[in-house]
Amino acid sequence: MASRTGPSATTTGWRIEYALALAGLFFFVALSVLVQLRVLAPLDHAVTFGKLTIENPVLEVIGAVTGIMFSAELSLGYSALGALYLWRRGLGLWALAPFAFVVATPVEMVLKRFVNQPYVPADLHSSVPYPLTVVELGGAYPSGHALRTGFFLTFLAVVLWQRGGFGWRAAAAGALLLALFIAYTRVYVGDHWLSDVVAGLALGASTALPLAATLAPRLAARAGC
Repeated sequence: MASRTGPSATTTGWRIEYALALAGLFFFVALSVLVQLRVLAPLDHAVTFGKLTIENPVLEVIGAVTGIMFSAELSLGYSALGALYLWRRGLGLWALAPFAFVVATPVEMVLKRFVNQPYVPADLHSSVPYPLTVVELGGAYPSGHALRTGFFLTFLAVVLWQRGGFGWRAAAAGALLLALFIAYTRVYVGDHWLSDVVAGLALGASTALPLAATLAPRLAARAGC
C-alpha cells in the first residue's frame, strides 16, 4: 500500500487535484463574467423553459428531498459528523476540512448581491416545499445548494478514488454523477438557472479538491492501509 500513501504518491496526487482546483476557479471566474454580461441568459432561459415539457412527479419529490439534504443547516451537521470522525482518526486540525465549504459561502453571498442574475420567475417554480432557511440577497447566482453538493460529493469522490481498486473508483464516479443529477434538480424545480448550478458546482468542487487530495492519504495511513 506504500504506493498510495508514500510521499511521492501523495505529492503527485495533490498536484493533480490542485491543478484541477485552479482550473475550476478560473472557469468559475469566467462564468461569473459571462453571467454578469448576460451572455448566458438565452441558454439559461432555453433550459428552464424546456423543462416545462417534462412533467415528472418523481423529479419534483427528489428535488424537494435533495433541497433539504443539502441545506445550509444539514450541511453543517454533515461537517460536524465528518470532523468528529476525522478527529477520532487522529488527524488533528485536518478534522476541520469538512467545514471548508463555509469559506466559499461569503463568495456566494457577495455574488448574489452584486451579479446581474435575476431569480427564476415565480410561475416557473415547481410546487415543492422548503421548510428551512431561505436568504434572499437580490440575485440567484450562484446556487448555494449546488455549491454544497459539489463540495461534499467531490470531497467524497476524491477520498474514495484514492483508495484504489475498481469498486472504490466506481463509487467515486457515482458520487460525481450524483452531484450532477442533484444540481439538475435545482433547475428542474425552478430554484435556479443552469448557469447558477454550474457555477455552484465549480466553486464547491474547487474548494474540496486540494483539501480532499491532501487529507485522503493521511486518512488511509491512519486506517493502516
